Amino acid sequence: MGPAMSTVPHARCAPPDAVVWPRDVEQLQEMVALCHQHRVPMVPFGTGTGLEGGVNAVEGGVCFDLNRMAAISELSVEDFSVAVEPGVTRKALNAHLRGTGLWFPVGASGTNAVRYGTMRPNVLNLRVVLPDGSLLHTAGPGRSARYGVME
Repeated sequence: MGPAMSTVPHARCAPPDAVVWPRDVEQLQEMVALCHQHRVPMVPFGTGTGLEGGVNAVEGGVCFDLNRMAAISELSVEDFSVAVEPGVTRKALNAHLRGTGLWFPVGASGTNAVRYGTMRPNVLNLRVVLPDGSLLHTAGPGRSARYGVME
């Protein structure tokens, strides 16, 4: 007899009808609003490291590949804060931080999360494009970091 057959069911591959690569938040908002207006399913795609099949477009639609939204800005060494777009990986962020004395060890799961904690306490404010294309700031527009120099 050969190796045992896996009893884990596998999802059938369901590619989207189209893939788009927005370059900034405004472009993303416009495309999301169009999909919402025409009732087209939307599937976000980040770095592609997940194994759970989250980008399987079972209803078709448009996949939003966010890899090109990879800007890193508003670095404040004093406040231990930085603004990143959704396409920024932990490795890219750490390459950007090299030489500043800062390091971002946190991952979504795995050994780094066990050792250094998870993302939740490290995310201070999100700009979220809602399904209708509107923009939401979870902590308020222009909100500054919770860390700072104490007087």
